[in-house]
Amino acid sequence: MTSSPIPSSAPDAVKRMTAAANDFLMQFQADILGISVQRPSVSETTAFGAALLAGLGVNIWKNTTALPVDRPGIQVFEPRMEAKVRDRLFLGWQKAVSKSKGWADPNGG
Repeated sequence: MTSSPIPSSAPDAVKRMTAAANDFLMQFQADILGISVQRPSVSETTAFGAALLAGLGVNIWKNTTALPVDRPGIQVFEPRMEAKVRDRLFLGWQKAVSKSKGWADPNGG
């Protein structure tokens, strides 16, 4: 059995330090992309998917159409940023990426 890299004695705030748990980051993604971003109530979607596949493997469900698809608690972040602001921020990001190119020595020196 694999244990979490975060000890059970860690404060709850540390245990929730995932990208999806960050409201600011989720809202910023919706804003910068100009699309709705959904956060599921199940934060461990990989584990949830593995559990569903295991259930299929032992015939808890006969096929994928029988899997539970009800996903209560999905939080949706809608874009709120003005296009002008989004364009300015995206241009700044492109500029930062451009300036970061070519600084590393390909020979490791």
